[in-house]
Amino acid sequence: MKRIHMPPKLLLTALVFAGLSATAAFAGDKDDVSAAAKSLYADMDSGNLCGISSLVPTIGFSEISPDSPAVHRLDRGAFAGLFKSGLHVAFRAEDVQVQLFGRTAIVTGVRVGSIGKLGDTPAETTNPFTMVWLKNNPDYA
Repeated sequence: MKRIHMPPKLLLTALVFAGLSATAAFAGDKDDVSAAAKSLYADMDSGNLCGISSLVPTIGFSEISPDSPAVHRLDRGAFAGLFKSGLHVAFRAEDVQVQLFGRTAIVTGVRVGSIGKLGDTPAETTNPFTMVWLKNNPDYA
C-alpha cells in the first residue's frame, strides 16, 4: 500500500472542510425533518390528504395524547375520516427541535391549536409532542 504524505496545513484544511461538509449535511437533514414535522400539521390544518399521505407511513403510527387514556393508531384512513367528518383541524408545530441518530430523527416540539366544528372557535390547546422519523432515501417519513 502506498502512503500519501500530506503537509500538516493541508491535512488540517482538509479535515476542517470535511467536518464543515458533514455539519452542513446534518444541518440540511435537520432542516428537512423540521420542515416535514411542521408540514404534517399544516397539511392537517388545510385538509391536505395528499400531503399527509406523503408523510405518514402506509401502516400509520402510534400516538400518545395527554387527553386520551390509551395509545391509539393513526393511519391515512384515520386522516381521511377526520377530513370528511366536518371537523376543522387547526394545528401548528412550534419550538421544533431535531436530534439525528444516523437515519433516525427524534423530533420534539409543541402542538398548538384545536379540533372543532367548522365555524366554531374551540379553545386552543398546547401539548408537547415527540416524533420518530426515519430517512427513506432521500426523505424522512
